[in-house]
Amino acid sequence: VNLANPDQSKRDFAIDFLLGILLREINSGKANAILKASNLIFLFDTLNEEALFAKCRVYYKQGKKSLAKSTYNSFCKEYATLLGEKYQVSLAQIISSN
Repeated sequence: VNLANPDQSKRDFAIDFLLGILLREINSGKANAILKASNLIFLFDTLNEEALFAKCRVYYKQGKKSLAKSTYNSFCKEYATLLGEKYQVSLAQIISSN
């Protein structure tokens, strides 16, 4: 627990909790639940790669390729803005990874 910054500890707990839900939903294959969990994670962590991968894969599998691309592009833009560098994983790599 981060006693110096309790809000950060709560945020980290929320992210970890939501990542657990996301993993459970990925394993069960529930597309809508995966999208909801990913969106909630992004509220706390705009650069969360697990949420990015899950969301893009769901959209791609649903045939919503433009939504997958839009999600990916938004993530890349935020990544470049916050970290000052280009995101190195391509959308094709995300879609093809397990």
